[in-house]
Amino acid sequence: MFKWIGWVLVCVLVGCAGKHQSLCEFIQQARAGWDCADLDAIIYLTERGCLRCNKGFVEVVEPELTNERIAIVVAASGLKLDISPFIMDSTRVIWDYEQGFERTGGLRASGVVFLRNGEVDTVITLDALGLNDQLGYIATRLSRTR
Repeated sequence: MFKWIGWVLVCVLVGCAGKHQSLCEFIQQARAGWDCADLDAIIYLTERGCLRCNKGFVEVVEPELTNERIAIVVAASGLKLDISPFIMDSTRVIWDYEQGFERTGGLRASGVVFLRNGEVDTVITLDALGLNDQLGYIATRLSRTR
């Protein structure tokens, strides 16, 4: 019995190894030449979750479209959310229609991963509870990266 459980555990661990890439590997694979050490934040925008949250988030992150210290990952079709600013100026945008970013173990809803020296420092996932505080914190912290 214990051998069987041990064998299953080893198979699961070995089987899962290598299938997940890190956030930084995702960024580097999506955009050659981009390095997490050069980024202060990774913004993730999706249409999942609170629509009001996502609309407010778009307003906060839109000014960051030209910020070279930020990568913006968009996994939204534009059906529920106006993503036209990201289409118009997509130099810092990574289009992620296959949810590759989510599979890295990153965010499942819109939010920001703040980095320090290429490592994850703070992760904020938007939530309807405390939305104004979250958006305020995100806006303030993003403004420091300019």
